[in-house]
Amino acid sequence: IVRGVYIYQASHGRRTSALLSIFIDRLIGLAAFILFGVVATLMRPWSNYGVLEYGVFGIAVVFLGLLAVLFLLGHRIARLVNLLFAGRSHRLAQVIDDAGAALHQYARQWRSLLLALAVSMVIVLLAAGGIVLIAAATAFGGLSPVEYGIAGVYAMIANSLSFTPGGLGIGEGAFASACVMLEPQTSGIAYGTIFLVFRCILVLSTLPGLVA
Repeated sequence: IVRGVYIYQASHGRRTSALLSIFIDRLIGLAAFILFGVVATLMRPWSNYGVLEYGVFGIAVVFLGLLAVLFLLGHRIARLVNLLFAGRSHRLAQVIDDAGAALHQYARQWRSLLLALAVSMVIVLLAAGGIVLIAAATAFGGLSPVEYGIAGVYAMIANSLSFTPGGLGIGEGAFASACVMLEPQTSGIAYGTIFLVFRCILVLSTLPGLVA
């Protein structure tokens, strides 16, 4: 919301395209989470695969497929939607047309999108690494670093959903549930504490940005 307000005030005449950048940014971030989750999941033995692992693969295929359709065919879909609203609302038609033009531009700049995805992957790797280090410091539970990484990615995806401010409580619950699915015999352990500590460290790491 804050980013949207800043962009709306600064982008006179191209507000639809500018606001769409927030949505695209979130999609690329989610794609990085999902791709990292797939890579981490593939590092687990096939004999240990369960609902969580197959769920990761299923979500990855559907999400990445829809993402490809959005970037490659988004401008054409916008034209079809505009035909449905033809003559009803000039303002709505203009917004849809601007969004389609922006998506077409993103598709043409696919190298920049891939670079943004690569940067996002590095960010996810560092974040997952932080969760693994915190989990190792707590010294409870029998999960491996890879399994903590998988649970961390699952929690960060859930944490990005705007159900609560900053995903507070959502990320912790998702992390705990993922850990329990990976190691059900230790379901009494407060795994959510690991993600709570990670959240606190993450907040502290952003404070230097206040100087800017």
